[in-house]
Amino acid sequence: MICINELPPEVRMKNILLGGLWFGKCHPPMNLLLKPLRINPLNMRAYITGCCVDSGARGLVQGVKSHGGYYACNWCSIRGEYVGGAVKYPMSDNYPPKRTHDEILQLVNRLFPDDEELSDDERPEGDEEYLGVQDASPLINVPFFDMVSGFFVDPMHLLHLGITKTHLLKWLQEPGDFNISESKDEIDKRLASLRPPLEFRRMPRELMEKVRYKARELDNLLTCVIIPILTGILPQKYLKLWLILAQAVYLLSQAVVTQSHVNTADVLLKYFVCVSQQYYGEVCMVFNMHILTHLAEHVARWGPLWATSAYCFENFNGFLLKIIRSQNGIPNQVVRALSWRQSLQTLEPHVSEKARQYLRSLPKQRKTGTEVDGCLLLGNPSLFSPTDEEKWFCDRLRCNVDSCEEYPKLIRNRCVFSIPHRHSKNNNSVAQLNNNSIVQIRKIVYDRQQEKVFVFASKVLTEAILNLPPGVRLDLSDHCMRKVTHVEEEVCCLRSTDLKIICFFCEFQHGNFVAPLANVCNVF
Repeated sequence: MICINELPPEVRMKNILLGGLWFGKCHPPMNLLLKPLRINPLNMRAYITGCCVDSGARGLVQGVKSHGGYYACNWCSIRGEYVGGAVKYPMSDNYPPKRTHDEILQLVNRLFPDDEELSDDERPEGDEEYLGVQDASPLINVPFFDMVSGFFVDPMHLLHLGITKTHLLKWLQEPGDFNISESKDEIDKRLASLRPPLEFRRMPRELMEKVRYKARELDNLLTCVIIPILTGILPQKYLKLWLILAQAVYLLSQAVVTQSHVNTADVLLKYFVCVSQQYYGEVCMVFNMHILTHLAEHVARWGPLWATSAYCFENFNGFLLKIIRSQNGIPNQVVRALSWRQSLQTLEPHVSEKARQYLRSLPKQRKTGTEVDGCLLLGNPSLFSPTDEEKWFCDRLRCNVDSCEEYPKLIRNRCVFSIPHRHSKNNNSVAQLNNNSIVQIRKIVYDRQQEKVFVFASKVLTEAILNLPPGVRLDLSDHCMRKVTHVEEEVCCLRSTDLKIICFFCEFQHGNFVAPLANVCNVF
């Protein structure tokens, strides 16, 4: 699948191109699948800038040992160690040298001196001499493609389906002082009481479904859910360590990532990996844990994590699955359906005027909202009944109360903001403002006379629960998770343009917690 980098994010993620289709019971031969990329497609000036694959396929595409080998890292030449029946990558005082594009070319030339592929009997043994390089990838001949930095670190497989799922299973199944299996009922009770924002897309499921958790669910667990759910259950040292990882991922996942964010996240990630080795032992230093040490440099090179994730490709996979109608001729079904869609776009300019008039005569879909003041108001308006405090704000803002009406929801910055609903399964009433303060929305008011949208809200006061490593500083406004100390009864009046992003908010006996979402760029 191909994603056009120059399109805006919301456009490119929803317009994926199908570059090739493999149908079989085994992995495709990469030389066959990637060979067409050697030639510029359709004589266009198109260039392959990066390649997004999971760890299982990255070695095959790059021509390096798979993630179970001794020299399996795609970005450095670290040599793994055999620990606990498998190859692991423990941290050491000596940082391994980074791989380079030229080094890959030199090793490939040594493997294939006559530009011919060697048989298994002729292939040299020993990883030391070739640093895990074992094949010549077709991508070597793609113009301007870097065989090392051109490969993305995919957060969906690394962080969500990898690190998060591995730790969750470890805490529930493996022996140790970190085991939380005896508290399953309490954890399920807490999960069931959650009222996440609509942007979560998936409601939290009980632990018996942990093996079937989707990547989006694990994403929510990583940065928002695990800390409040396991507070008082998972020992404090493990919980604090997990919060270090969540903070690093939060900094690298924001809509705009600064160099300061990258530097701070790099320190936090390496601290997390080193301390994990102390807490869990070298047996936990699997391939994914090592890849965490390359995550910050990847963001420095390619941008925020959401910009290079596999979520858009998995979303397109879901579209391809819906195309399939029967078990016979599946590849033909996919190709035929995609060709039909392309034909519609090609034929559209040639439609007759009579056909256009008929299309215009068809009933239009009813408009579901009111676009005004940079947002979309949703729901049925009701009469505005202001309190004395709200009347004071209206007088200062020169709002005519008679020209105002209340709305239950609005959409801004691709986020849904709503007034509190006690019986709703979701809570979209807590928001982060442009000044990074947290508020709880009380009323959404539209002044028809001034054509402005105002939000009456209460300030949410918070305190830090993140213990940073020595030498690391971070403003409270940049913390991914905070504990709520107080919600003010006094109401403040805001413009809808002050709303920045929605927050995850949860209430428990052991405390209330709030977590601003890092971004909504991957919400489909």
